[in-house]
Amino acid sequence: MRIRRAVAAMLCSAFAMVLVSAPTFASGGTTRMVDTDGRASAGNCAGSGFAFKKIQKAIDASTSGDTVLVCPGTYEEQVAALGLSNFTLKSVDQGAATIKTPSVLAADYLVGLGEGNNISFQGFTLAVRAGDGINCQQLGEAILVADTVGSEIRANRIRATGGLTLGPCGYVVGIQVGLNGPFGSPPLAHRTGFSPAGPTPPASRATVDYNAVRDFIGAGIVVGGDPHARSLITRNSVRFLHETADASTCGSIPLAPGIAATAGIPRMGVPSLMGRLKSAMKTVVPGGTTSSICFAFGIIEGEGGTGDIVNNRVLSGPHSAFGTPRPVSTTGTTNPTAALFVGILQLVPGTGVGRTSVTDNAVFRTLAGVGGLAADNTTISGNFLHENILGVFLGSTVGATVNDNIAHNNAVGIGINDEAFPVNSVLSHDNTVTGNHVLGNFINSCFDNTTGGTGSYGTDDTWSGNTAEDNSSDPWGICGQAVV
Repeated sequence: MRIRRAVAAMLCSAFAMVLVSAPTFASGGTTRMVDTDGRASAGNCAGSGFAFKKIQKAIDASTSGDTVLVCPGTYEEQVAALGLSNFTLKSVDQGAATIKTPSVLAADYLVGLGEGNNISFQGFTLAVRAGDGINCQQLGEAILVADTVGSEIRANRIRATGGLTLGPCGYVVGIQVGLNGPFGSPPLAHRTGFSPAGPTPPASRATVDYNAVRDFIGAGIVVGGDPHARSLITRNSVRFLHETADASTCGSIPLAPGIAATAGIPRMGVPSLMGRLKSAMKTVVPGGTTSSICFAFGIIEGEGGTGDIVNNRVLSGPHSAFGTPRPVSTTGTTNPTAALFVGILQLVPGTGVGRTSVTDNAVFRTLAGVGGLAADNTTISGNFLHENILGVFLGSTVGATVNDNIAHNNAVGIGINDEAFPVNSVLSHDNTVTGNHVLGNFINSCFDNTTGGTGSYGTDDTWSGNTAEDNSSDPWGICGQAVV
């Protein structure tokens, strides 16, 4: 209990800090004001000077080094800050300026940032239309960041609005760094303003911090899709929370192993991604379960992308990943449980000097809290994992380090699968799992189904110094002797 309170206090304190200090990159340039009534003075929304009524108009009038300050109000427009460097776009009051999708979409993103370096986007509320029961919109990304180095996406709140916040309506990804992502990308014609990637994708490197993302279709935050995408993802809050849904209209997947997924969400039915995940989860999902979930992912980093994922809070809510039934819908069917498939997923991340790490995050109520698929040489350290089906999971991974994590009240605390791909081409081996506290888990404290190696207890991996309340590990002993 003390640990949970400490984690909560730490996160609350960290998010409060952004209200006090939100740095901007631009300096020495022109400051332009935006207000819904067309009146404001420099830095003063109550002033009587000229102000732009549209954010995009102010951006179009700007050059590198300028600042655009946006006064409280709702701005129904898509925004692109492209080709500007050392440029700041900031809400004057934290969260008070709302950018809302228009009724007709001109691009596949609500806010596009890039084609220049050191861009700062701070303090906005982004409201993505998710439909009203009759009309339905689907947006690729609320914020798309590409072809930029040194940029920062800070202290923004991203939400879906309307009655259809699940299924094909809403936004697929909250914040994406890199032109390509794991859910498939639309034709570049829809990437209005961005240059074609060509044979070598452009550099996409940014800091993503203090943002709050919820009600997405695919993932809250994504970095990757090419080897030039890299980010620091820190102190964000990512929550997948949907109150109603029919299994026929969302990406539901039965929990019973080996059963194919039902109707997929557009741009989410990527066979390689879903095949890998379903195969990887077969050894940990209880057989014979008939409940279904509407799934998504909290933070994904990989497919060549790299970076550090530090001090984030990721959860499904308000129900547990263990399948708390949803109320019967108006159509007479039982709504599936809304849950994150993986809270933080490393999906074939880049390796070497810039490899990814997942450190000091808190993940709740997912199928897998932190998952690594082909996440060679990665580090998963100091995370707090609670009420997940599986706390930490590795598949088809070599040379990873899993240390000093706390896995409380999951079905399985920590697990390593020999392979996680439909074709048995890469086996897990030479991973190190040490110093973890694996407590109160319902099925196994730890499991490792690699065999035949020279590692601990007949596995291909090294397990040492892990503790559990009882020794329910498979094979026996990898999580240490029983703790009284």
